[in-house]
Amino acid sequence: MKTHIKALLIDLSGTVHIDAKVIPGAIEAIKKLRINHIPFRFATNTTKVSSRKLVEKLNGLGFQVNDTDVFTSLSACRDLIRSKQLR
Repeated sequence: MKTHIKALLIDLSGTVHIDAKVIPGAIEAIKKLRINHIPFRFATNTTKVSSRKLVEKLNGLGFQVNDTDVFTSLSACRDLIRSKQLR
């Protein structure tokens, strides 16, 4: 039985890196997802680091990511507030 993967949420800490160390094979796995056009987002529940800082860290570790690749609890909250037009 072949399963078609529609998209992936990939946890950051402990899955693709631990502090400043890349998990072996993680960069190659992300490249393979991109080559195979499998959509993904990095997900984290950290509230201590902004999405921008996470993107900078991932790029510094050798991942090629942009702002839309990272989904945080803070960005989820921001998006909900905007979608509900709350103040």
